[in-house]
Amino acid sequence: MKIKNGIIVIFVCIIVLSSFKLPEVLLKMENNNFEAAIFSKDKNNIDIETQNIYLVKAIHEIESGKSIEISKPEEKLLFEKLVLNNMETKSNYEQELCKLQECKILKNVDFNQDSNGVVSILKTEYKVEDNIYEVNHIILKYENEKNNYVFNIESKTGKIIYIAFNKENIYAENNQKEILNNFINYLNLHVIDDWEYKTDDLNSKYMIKSAKTDIAIDTNTISKKYIMRSEKANISIALEETPENYMITFHTSN
Repeated sequence: MKIKNGIIVIFVCIIVLSSFKLPEVLLKMENNNFEAAIFSKDKNNIDIETQNIYLVKAIHEIESGKSIEISKPEEKLLFEKLVLNNMETKSNYEQELCKLQECKILKNVDFNQDSNGVVSILKTEYKVEDNIYEVNHIILKYENEKNNYVFNIESKTGKIIYIAFNKENIYAENNQKEILNNFINYLNLHVIDDWEYKTDDLNSKYMIKSAKTDIAIDTNTISKKYIMRSEKANISIALEETPENYMITFHTSN
C-alpha cells in the first residue's frame, strides 16, 4: 500500500513539474519554428503567398538556373495568303500578340500585310533541380519594319515575358503606368497586391540580335525606364523607352 501511495505521489509531482516546464518547451518550439520561417523567407526572398504563382516561381528559377539546351534556330517565310484573320488559324505567338492588343498594350497588330514576313524561333531550356523551363525567343520581321517584334514566350503558360517593338505600336504612349498595369493583368499577376510604380533615368546601350538571321533591333540609348515592382514577389515589370523602340521586360527585382 505504501509503495502504491509512493508511486501516486511521484506521478503527481511529475505532472506538477511538467505543468511548469511545458509552456517553456512550447515557447521554445514556437520560436524555433518562427526562426525557421524567417530563414526560409530570407533565403527565397519571396513572400510565401506568391510562391504558388507559377510564373513568379518560373522567372525566379529561370534567372537562377543554367541554360541546358539551346535549339538550332528555326526560320520560315510567312506569306499573306497563309495568315488568316480567324484566331484559330493563328500560331500561338500570333495569338499572344493579339492578346497584347486586346489588353491595350499594343496597337496596329496586323498579320495580313501586303509583304512577306520572316519568323525565327530559338528554343532554350533552363533547369533548376528537377524543374525544366522552356523559353521560345521569337523574331518576327516584315518588310514594313514598324510591324517587327522580338519577344520571349514561356512555354507552359504561353505568356510573353519580354517584348521589343516599334514606338508607333504602343497603345497609350503617354500613359506608361497604364501599359504596365495592363501587362500585369495580361500575366495574371494582378493578384499580387503590393505593386509600386517608379521611373528611372538610364544611359545604357545594347543590341538585340538573332544568332542566325541578322535581324536586329538597335535599342540605342535607353532614355527612360518605367517600373512596377513587387517586394512580396521580388519581381519587376519594366517598360524601357529608346528613341525608336519600347521594351517590356519581366524579371526578378535583383
